[in-house]
Amino acid sequence: DDLLKIKKENFKNVVCCDTIEHIYFPASIFEVSQFILPLHGNLYLNVGEYYKDNFEIKNNLKCMQIGHLSGATKQTIKMISNYYGFKIKNNESKTKNSFVLEKVQNLTPVIYEKK
Repeated sequence: DDLLKIKKENFKNVVCCDTIEHIYFPASIFEVSQFILPLHGNLYLNVGEYYKDNFEIKNNLKCMQIGHLSGATKQTIKMISNYYGFKIKNNESKTKNSFVLEKVQNLTPVIYEKK
């Protein structure tokens, strides 16, 4: 399995720029990162289709860029991060759409559980 090979490389960081909005199941980025990163490893995430709040999402759905399957707010990123054992370490970019997430819990992602 390719992910097992990647995990053995002991990467300390995963960088994901303008990707999450193109994936059918965006939480899979967090799930895979949880699997391959060590405790206190970092997920650098830039969200291309970013909204300030749910009201802005509702008003801009018709304007979503072609090829984008989803968008996100800070609350969305925080919720998914917490679920997958990450915490927001930094969100100080100019447009607030970039996040440094730290893995604070070791979890066994469902898709990689041994049977």
